[in-house]
Amino acid sequence: MAVEAKTLSPELQEEIKHWTAGNYPVWTTPGEPFPLIQSPAKLLGRADDNFIKGATAMSCIHNVIVRSLNSIYLQARNVAPTKISAITPENRVDVETRDDFVDYAREWSILLHMHHQGEENCFFPEIDKALNGKDIMERNVQQHRLFDEGVNRYDQYLEQVRRPAKGVERVGEEKFLYGPELCEIIESFGSILVSHLNEEIGTLLSLRAWDEKLNIHRFMEIEGEKAMKSCSLLATVEFVWHNLDAGYEDGIHKDFPSAPAPLKFMLKNVLWFPNRRMWRFSSCTSAMKPRPKLLYA
Repeated sequence: MAVEAKTLSPELQEEIKHWTAGNYPVWTTPGEPFPLIQSPAKLLGRADDNFIKGATAMSCIHNVIVRSLNSIYLQARNVAPTKISAITPENRVDVETRDDFVDYAREWSILLHMHHQGEENCFFPEIDKALNGKDIMERNVQQHRLFDEGVNRYDQYLEQVRRPAKGVERVGEEKFLYGPELCEIIESFGSILVSHLNEEIGTLLSLRAWDEKLNIHRFMEIEGEKAMKSCSLLATVEFVWHNLDAGYEDGIHKDFPSAPAPLKFMLKNVLWFPNRRMWRFSSCTSAMKPRPKLLYA
């Protein structure tokens, strides 16, 4: 079903303008980090309704995606600066570091797929259902297709260079992570992805034009609860935790995400330990503080 035409009020156009193409910061310089997304709560100076609350929560999730992508992009060349073709006694530690980094980089993809599948299968359909099937979010779904090819290349590359499962020997022609190759793949889709992550914030704010009472914040909570049940607490959830910056935008997001205090305590103090070799590459510490310097940047 085509989306019916809707004229946004001048006030609403002003509210969403920062997250429309041409107004948000874009990535232009290879080797530089992708820009973070500014939240509606910060830019508008308030979070007093479900649209701003929901769009702000979405900006926090999107910034986890951007921060963690930056941590991969900015470290890959130094983690794996040269090509290697086999494990030797001299490079064994180097190979282990590359393998740990590949595990970390794969968690980024798992998070991205989980997030977008959750939107397409749960969050967006709930919005469309509440608005009598207007398919307002279809444009955002189509934007997902714009970077599918690049993300699929990313997935395929990491699958080729990942370490075998425990107890399984490497067989056939061995292939190991080479940082410049991974960075080239990220550059092929990163800018398109970050543009989409910005524009989706404006789309959520604009939903006010269709229904002032639409509770998008609650829809996001429902989708988030489903996602939590489907992912690994020790891997994907900890990956998110290690890419949250509690001090971002003057600390107004320090309580994000909404979760029971005991779970947050465990994520901060206990659950990171099994995969601790991965978290040395993360953008933030388990205390949700940005690292002064990435380990391999």
